[in-house]
Amino acid sequence: MIIRLLTMKDTKSTNEKRGVFFSTFVLSMLFVVNLFLLTLSSLSADEVSARKTFVLVVGIDHYPLPYGKLNYAAEDAEKIANVMREQGIADYKKEKDDWVYANKTEVILLSDKNGNSQLFPTKANILRELESILKNAKEDDFVMIYFSGHGTGESLVTVMQDGKVETIEVKEILSKLDTKTKEYMLLLDACRNTTNPVAPFSTTIEPGDGGFKSIFYATSKDNVSQESNKLGQGVYSYYLLEGLKGKADTDGDLIVSSDEIRNYVSEKVIAFTDNTQKPQLHQISSASKFLTRVTKPGPWQYIWKSAILPGAGQWEKGHKSNSIFYFSIALLGGFNLYSNNLTYEREEKEYFARQSLFLISSPMVLDSTDLILFQAMQSVRKDLITDSRSIETGVDFFILFYLWNLWDAGFTKNEWIDLNKPRTKLDSGYYNGGVGQQEQRFRLTVEWNF
Repeated sequence: MIIRLLTMKDTKSTNEKRGVFFSTFVLSMLFVVNLFLLTLSSLSADEVSARKTFVLVVGIDHYPLPYGKLNYAAEDAEKIANVMREQGIADYKKEKDDWVYANKTEVILLSDKNGNSQLFPTKANILRELESILKNAKEDDFVMIYFSGHGTGESLVTVMQDGKVETIEVKEILSKLDTKTKEYMLLLDACRNTTNPVAPFSTTIEPGDGGFKSIFYATSKDNVSQESNKLGQGVYSYYLLEGLKGKADTDGDLIVSSDEIRNYVSEKVIAFTDNTQKPQLHQISSASKFLTRVTKPGPWQYIWKSAILPGAGQWEKGHKSNSIFYFSIALLGGFNLYSNNLTYEREEKEYFARQSLFLISSPMVLDSTDLILFQAMQSVRKDLITDSRSIETGVDFFILFYLWNLWDAGFTKNEWIDLNKPRTKLDSGYYNGGVGQQEQRFRLTVEWNF
């Protein structure tokens, strides 16, 4: 009996050990599986963030004659650098229905407003920074170069700190880029006229094995790139900046692509300059490159502004025609209510004055004068009632209009009338020597090359 009890005890102990072993084994396997899944997720995250975006930004204001000083080039460069630091996208991929982004964007700014000699936009410094970028860049990294300054033909004009002028050929930049990366974009806000003493030459992009290669000029060949005192920037750079911030996001996916930038900037520049400046694109790629991520402000950011001043939120939102409408109606409506209220107060005083005269007369005997006073008082009383109802109706309509103004400021997506809309569609191809025809020729070239 004792042996049996001991045997049962040993058996129970063995079963408990087996249970503990089994539980430990299951927990270990779950740990391994979780570790494996975490590793996969980290690998996918690493995969997303593997690529980088390198941005070289150059802005030059002070040039000697015959070029002359520019007003906004250096400031434009600073603004472009800031927006790329804040909103630039280095890499992305689709996971289920969401995009995953990696914000590994490195920005280098060279400006003649910078007192640092190493960051002054000389030819040597620009090429040195470009070489540094290409040394660190991998083949799949994206390189973006923005230049704002003078240009001649297909050359960019730079200056030394002592005021001497140098030039960098666009072809030289392209040749350096082609040796290291197959994904790059040049955004050049510079003149391309040939009146200055530098001989022009033809710049082309050679098709490679895939990738994305693009040059987006501010103007067409043999033309100038304009600055605007009204905008306080170069025209091309102003709309480029607005587009990168989010105005170019026409499909509403919160991403600004190279195609959206091209269409937005071209349309706005052509419209603003009345067809005197026509941006030009040279590109070897059938794909589009993601440039910036847009953070859409909530509706309350616009609503509270329109609550203070009707139309202010619409103006901030970029819906200028809507803004003008609401502000004008609010101004006219407010003036009308104010005018009606003054009329009511005047008639009210007249009514009480007539009432006082009527009450002063003898209450026992009503003569013809009293009857005339009474009829006049009643006439004014009717006018008072009519004006009171008119004011009440006006206030009701103004409240409805005010609420409509708030709703439009917060939730309307599109402007009713685009005040800057070009007279001809961009893609129609009817701009003589402009973007439409250039784009059609480019598409034919790409189809032929590939």
